Amino acid sequence: GFCPGGSRRNLDWVRTALDLGPGVREADLLLLADAQTSGGLLLVGEVPGGTVIGRTIPRAGADSEIRLR
Repeated sequence: GFCPGGSRRNLDWVRTALDLGPGVREADLLLLADAQTSGGLLLVGEVPGGTVIGRTIPRAGADSEIRLR
């Protein structure tokens, strides 16, 4: 499929700060680095001492985790 050059540049910029699970595909990464998405992706993080407003539960046996260092 087609992938805009901006998405590839975004991914190149952030790639060294990612820890990837063994099931992460290049297509998954390109989706997260999409240069055309305007706030449409959900990213979940934890702030120590922050208010808990919901919970996310990883799928059992999931090997497609992506962590930003």
